[in-house]
Amino acid sequence: MTGKQVSLARYAGRPVVVNLWASWCHGCKQEAADLKAFGQAHPGVQLLGIDVNDSTVGARSFYRRYGEEWPSIFDPQARLATALRALGLPTTYFLDRRHRIVTLVQGAASRAQLEAALRKTLASR
Repeated sequence: MTGKQVSLARYAGRPVVVNLWASWCHGCKQEAADLKAFGQAHPGVQLLGIDVNDSTVGARSFYRRYGEEWPSIFDPQARLATALRALGLPTTYFLDRRHRIVTLVQGAASRAQLEAALRKTLASR
């Protein structure tokens, strides 16, 4: 939530986990601690948020409250969420090193679900 532009090209050669979220989303609050712990356990994997249908005030408050530290894209009209065909929030996409979507978790992701999705992503060719 820095206001800086974010590009997947910046993370070339690295797996990327894209989490669609919003400050008003109950499931997003549920998964926040597991997502943070997952990110800390995997420094070679880039976490990237997409804040959907939210306000900047709500988003910044959420980031402070849950101690999230990864970049997040502000998507107030849900254009990116629509392009990704997200069916709801939260949704977490796992991209391989070439940034192809390998798998996703719909709904609040547990640490076990995040780990399983990452294993599948790292095994993909």
